[in-house]
Amino acid sequence: MIQLKNVGFSYDHEEPVLSGISFEIETGETMVLCGRNGAGKTTLSKLLNGLLVPDSGDVFVDGINTKDADSTSEIHRKTAVVFENPDNQIFSSDMREDIAFGLENLCLEPGEIRKRISSVINLMELKELLNVPVHCLSAGEKLKIILAGILARKPDYIVLDNSELLAGKDEINEVRRLIRNSGGKMNPAVIYTMQSAESVPEGIKVIDLG
Repeated sequence: MIQLKNVGFSYDHEEPVLSGISFEIETGETMVLCGRNGAGKTTLSKLLNGLLVPDSGDVFVDGINTKDADSTSEIHRKTAVVFENPDNQIFSSDMREDIAFGLENLCLEPGEIRKRISSVINLMELKELLNVPVHCLSAGEKLKIILAGILARKPDYIVLDNSELLAGKDEINEVRRLIRNSGGKMNPAVIYTMQSAESVPEGIKVIDLG
């Protein structure tokens, strides 16, 4: 479970970007955090996986306080974030190497890394793009590679920040399908941040950030 308890944050101790934010999400759930530009959606995404820590209140990831500097690596392992601009999360021009990057950081055996790469490439239907340099791909194709890398890592929580290419009803349902078909016991929570909740399927919890 991720828990936010009365979280506040500001940059350079100026006007608060977020104030008094409290909610929790269990693994297996889907949640949408919506708000206008400047409402703090990306800031909140970074707070969820410890890239930022709150000025006030606390964020707990499976009971671990993100303020605990010794647990930062464990929090990053548990919580993966896809940011708005895919170019900022591409590490190699070779698709296999890009997906392998996060797996190598988990210190997995080479055989397990190869197995996971092959599995997610098939799952995401990326075979036809294997020999195309990643920088030549469209934004949507790059986003699929980033998501493939995240699914290969098998995190407990996935945050999709301002990803308009993944924010429609059909796309939300497609992400759910991919997770169901990814094999193993993977059942992460999926958290979307977006400007409007109009396209969100019924039954998904929505929190309005203003």
